[in-house]
Amino acid sequence: MSFQGMKAGAPLRKHLRHWEQVCLYLDCQPFRSVRFPFPDDPPMSSRLLRRMQAFKLVRHCHTDCTYRLAVRWRSIFQRLWDGADEEEAAGDAGPNVLGDPFIADANVDTMYVSLLAPER
Repeated sequence: MSFQGMKAGAPLRKHLRHWEQVCLYLDCQPFRSVRFPFPDDPPMSSRLLRRMQAFKLVRHCHTDCTYRLAVRWRSIFQRLWDGADEEEAAGDAGPNVLGDPFIADANVDTMYVSLLAPER
């Protein structure tokens, strides 16, 4: 028995928003399928489609090497959406451009002040 990797957790809402765009695109295609080379809009890759395959949103058809959208993708997607975690904390996402002021350095001879800080 070989190591298959660790099971990934449920996707976040930001990922599900992208997955919804991919599913809607596939839903409009003939046979509701896509094959390589993948389109640029919405951006998709085989890694993304394999991740969606893990949640049974798409399946890989070996006869013609296409990824096909599941017939009941809307109900599967709704269950994923209802069970998804909220967005990550704003502090983990990176610096906020218009948020709290950030002081890079403060010494006797140096002082940086954010110009976007509200006056008190």
